[in-house]
Amino acid sequence: MEEKDLKKDLENDSILNEKYTINSKIGEGEHAKVYLVMDINKETYAAKILKENQEQVDINAFYREIEILKKINEVKGSERLIIKYYDSGKGDIKKGSLVSSNRDYLINNYFPNGNLYTYLKKTKTGFEEKYAKIIFWKILEGIKFLHDLSICHLDIKLDNIVLDSHYNPIIMDFGLSSEMIKKGPDDYEYLKQNKGTPKFMCPEMFKMVKYKGIQADIFSLGVVLIYLVSNKNAFVLANKSDDSYKKFIKKDYKGFWDSFINNEPHLIKISEELKKLYFKLIAYLESNRPKNISEIFNDPWLADVKNYTNEDYQQYENYMINLENQKDNETLENNNQTNLNNQINEGNRSMSNDDENYFDFDIKPKCINKTGLNAMNYIKINGYLNPIDFMSFLLKKLRTEFNCGIHVEDKKKLKFEATFTNEIRDELEKYESSKDEEEGEQEVDLADIFQLKDSIIMIKLFESINGGYEIHFIKKQGEYMEYCKHFEEIKNIIKDYLNL
Repeated sequence: MEEKDLKKDLENDSILNEKYTINSKIGEGEHAKVYLVMDINKETYAAKILKENQEQVDINAFYREIEILKKINEVKGSERLIIKYYDSGKGDIKKGSLVSSNRDYLINNYFPNGNLYTYLKKTKTGFEEKYAKIIFWKILEGIKFLHDLSICHLDIKLDNIVLDSHYNPIIMDFGLSSEMIKKGPDDYEYLKQNKGTPKFMCPEMFKMVKYKGIQADIFSLGVVLIYLVSNKNAFVLANKSDDSYKKFIKKDYKGFWDSFINNEPHLIKISEELKKLYFKLIAYLESNRPKNISEIFNDPWLADVKNYTNEDYQQYENYMINLENQKDNETLENNNQTNLNNQINEGNRSMSNDDENYFDFDIKPKCINKTGLNAMNYIKINGYLNPIDFMSFLLKKLRTEFNCGIHVEDKKKLKFEATFTNEIRDELEKYESSKDEEEGEQEVDLADIFQLKDSIIMIKLFESINGGYEIHFIKKQGEYMEYCKHFEEIKNIIKDYLNL
């Protein structure tokens, strides 16, 4: 068996650094995989193992996370709020006579209850406000703990909040976190990093300008808050290209809120106090957001939490236990996704399921019509469209604006494909080859991909069984910000064609 075959089976009783037995993979990000491991004393942990062939900037970020966790771990009581650091270093992964050498790893405590997003999905329409207050208060305690240590998280989201044995939120994943340089009370140097999870990112990050770390975290907390009580957000991205958030920027708060709760009866239950807090947290200008977490603690929506008794917290715990015991909605969601894909001719699956990095499946794209369009993963066109004319139009536009070639393979499939220079083809083959080393040998298929400057995007046009057409966009390579920019450009090209 070759070494790359071993990497496919890391979870099958491999040994990490002669100290930990790897049981199973429990998560994966862009730069690392997370495994459930067991030490010689049969204690279980979560092992974050950096993928091979990472760029130096990502290796540096991995070790920055370790140093931040060590700093947090030195403070008494941190384990009540923040994931606990246990071990890190470099080590071989062995399976029999096979070895994957010199792997960077980080060992944290393991939380079998999973993350907050898992429980939110089971509620379907969000947590009751009483319980959302308990969850949010505990999250605020964790983020305040970080800010008091001059650390900003910069990737606060439901997936990065795990639950302890009593369902208290614990903050994890410090891969994008940063230590802040203090200038004075509640005042720190500006940050430049613009990485994060797009739907939780503040407007400053999208504008590529310097920003305050605390206010960036506070904005993300606003998105977390509204998810807790509704299982959705009022916008997709916090920039001017987003139709909903644009209303918020222009202070059309009624229009912003009405479009959020429209045709969603369960959202009407959201209290006026919570709505006001949400608006403060997601303010377009960072100077209009709360200056620190203490200010949020004093918000009227959270006033009664201070008077909660042990009985209230026991009710919350019982509520979470009931959620855990009920039949998981994952199967139902997977079936819904399958049904959606089956509506596309030839059963072709072209939508990525990686919403953490690229897409937001909580938001239903609008159809292209007189009101325009709004989508981050696909655009649906209702009514008749001459696909050949449409594709010919796009061909000319994309050739002119992005210097790439496209041809039609099949009138029924209506698939875009790319023509490449040798230089681009070599780069893509190298990219696909590096992916093969991580995930096992795969056939290199360059079809359906075309290059927009620094982004590699797959575009497909399908004829829907129920009528109309769908144009699917999938990011394959490059920076997310570049992808968003080019997606907007392509939308405008389509608008021009349809005279919208």
